[in-house]
Amino acid sequence: MRGRAWRVPARTVLAALGIGAAIIFPVVVSACGDGADKAGSKPPATAVGGAVPSEPTVVRSPPAPFSIRDAAAFRDGLLELAGKAKWDTAKVTEGYGAFAEWRARYPTLGIYTPASPADQLRISVYVETLFVGGVAAPANPYLIAFAVADAGGRCAAGSILGFPRPTQFGQVTIENAPCTGDEVAKIVRQLAAGQGR
Repeated sequence: MRGRAWRVPARTVLAALGIGAAIIFPVVVSACGDGADKAGSKPPATAVGGAVPSEPTVVRSPPAPFSIRDAAAFRDGLLELAGKAKWDTAKVTEGYGAFAEWRARYPTLGIYTPASPADQLRISVYVETLFVGGVAAPANPYLIAFAVADAGGRCAAGSILGFPRPTQFGQVTIENAPCTGDEVAKIVRQLAAGQGR
């Protein structure tokens, strides 16, 4: 009775779709079966009458852990990706949309708060207007300041500035300062105020 209940709707649907029911329908019926697996039953036959081959076991090694090996090259890559980002000023905590591009390319990249030092697994990012307390405007653009560190302990920094969209993507020299987004923002502000070192 159960097979008959499946047979009529399947033909109707297949006919409506313009599919040859005579070819496909036997496969549908045999796949449905009676719903019970019987112990000791033989494997289902394939279209050519043989047994279904077992799937070979594929051994895959786990993905290599993410690690930044060259801070300067990684910083330059992040700047390039930020240039392709959809700038969205409503997404302040997401770097105005830049983080989406960064995470798409590096899914396991960690993004630290601006006071936390970067390491080979995480970058440190500051997001705000260039001059805190002022309204965003061409003279006070949005700022993303970030620091990158690599496994060798080298630090590289970058900044993204613009209003209403980013227009400046630059490398920042951080020298002997902490490798943090806060420190990069401080340097960028000093440069913008004409007090660059």
